[in-house]
Amino acid sequence: MADPSQPPAADAPPPATARTFSVAPKRGARAVPSSSSGARLSVRETEVKSLTDVRPAVIKWLLGQDHLFNELEKISGLDREKLFYVFCGFFSVYMIAGPGCGVVCNLIGFGYPAYCSVKAIRTDTKDDDTQWLIYWTTFAAFSIVDFFAEAIYKWFPLYWLAKIIFLLYLALPQTQGAHNLYVQYVDPLFDKMNMIAKEQMKG
Repeated sequence: MADPSQPPAADAPPPATARTFSVAPKRGARAVPSSSSGARLSVRETEVKSLTDVRPAVIKWLLGQDHLFNELEKISGLDREKLFYVFCGFFSVYMIAGPGCGVVCNLIGFGYPAYCSVKAIRTDTKDDDTQWLIYWTTFAAFSIVDFFAEAIYKWFPLYWLAKIIFLLYLALPQTQGAHNLYVQYVDPLFDKMNMIAKEQMKG
């Protein structure tokens, strides 16, 4: 048996010691908002904060669409802003009285967000997860309302037009509606419901 008073031999292995491990956060990870952790998402700054911001945002977008509007401007003799408003006018009339306006509404509400959702999945960061999670939750909730769409449409012919405007508000990067809707309304409401449920369980 080795004498504990003697120093260890030079070639002897070092004594075993307890090791601690630290896990580095994954790249792009962020705190998940919850009432227990206290970490919350914040409202995002957007281009469109009110109706007065809509026209500047539209003009900014139009100026970056030369490939789409150059030929149309030559053919029609109208500038792209006027062409955009003409298109919006015809589209609005169609969404109020056109055949199959419900299908068109849902296709628009599905196509662009689906493309953006796939792009979000492929990115390293997860900052846009809330945006599309809330969007698709809202889109699914509309499917319940759409069950009564025919009856609603009789009393409110603007239903499909109002729906597509709301979906665009949720989806477009100029508004970030889904993300901010979650931060300002859904998250606080969930906390209140969670608190009520806990109080009921205690009582």
